[in-house]
Amino acid sequence: SMRSIVAVLMLLPIAFFLIGGVRRIGVRAVFLRGLPWALGALIFPAATVLILARSGWPVWQWSGYGFWMPNRFDHLSSTFNFQYAFQPDLTFRQEVVGRPLSHLELALRVLAGIPGLRPHHYLGYIWPLAGWLAAIPLYRIARRRYPSFTAWTAPALLLWTLAHVAVFSLYFYPSSRFYLAPLALCLVLLATFCGVALSRPDRRMRLAGAAVVVVVGLLAAQGIAELRREGLPNLDTERTRARFNRWLEIGDERRSRRTMPFDPVHAQALGLLTPEVAAEVHSWGELPDTVHVRRLRANGFLAAHALESPGR
Repeated sequence: SMRSIVAVLMLLPIAFFLIGGVRRIGVRAVFLRGLPWALGALIFPAATVLILARSGWPVWQWSGYGFWMPNRFDHLSSTFNFQYAFQPDLTFRQEVVGRPLSHLELALRVLAGIPGLRPHHYLGYIWPLAGWLAAIPLYRIARRRYPSFTAWTAPALLLWTLAHVAVFSLYFYPSSRFYLAPLALCLVLLATFCGVALSRPDRRMRLAGAAVVVVVGLLAAQGIAELRREGLPNLDTERTRARFNRWLEIGDERRSRRTMPFDPVHAQALGLLTPEVAAEVHSWGELPDTVHVRRLRANGFLAAHALESPGR
């Protein structure tokens, strides 16, 4: 569910850690300690490059979204744009009580656990906000005990989190899964704060830490219960099914002058284009420029200019 851009975003905190390490223990020590980590991190990229090379694909082309959605990748401004971050998205609609959200608002709601979206968008309700707030006392504690280490680690993690928000808010497609990595950091911060509080001799601090654990546990249970209650999509109103039914009703003459308003491969997968239905359709119209039609043409199953019948 993640993207290769997530690995690129890791370069920023890694650079901070390396600079801080060099200033603290020297280049040689950083090299010797970092080499096993670097070799381990290269295993999966190297395997991917090898598979691409043996398959005849460019080794740098780790994703092919330009093929699936060419209109979104023909220009950089179509892929990343400020309007995606600040204007409500009506194309890839994520909404709260019928109100479409901008990508930046989606990011803030997901990272803070602010309710309103469907349950599957959240790692949890409200408690992620507590995790981010827990970073403040943790930073103060770490700065007192490990000042040189904290001076590089804290800015690195902050910039890494903000980079996720900036990049994916500008990206044309909004998705809550893009923020899984920062939410993992949020969970670590909150768990560390609770551990520190529970280890303190002060009884009030221990009670506060225990209270946070209980509240987070209850909120997590609530989120799981709501996720289990989340309804399945209504098949009768599903987009491809609704368009197919309207297209089937208009008759052969009107169909012959129109572009098919749905993906025929998707319709077949839904069980709509059965042999019985195909036998009753004599005019199909033009095939649409959809993902599966482009793939069929690229693989040579359809002529680039021919009007093929999906019933054949």
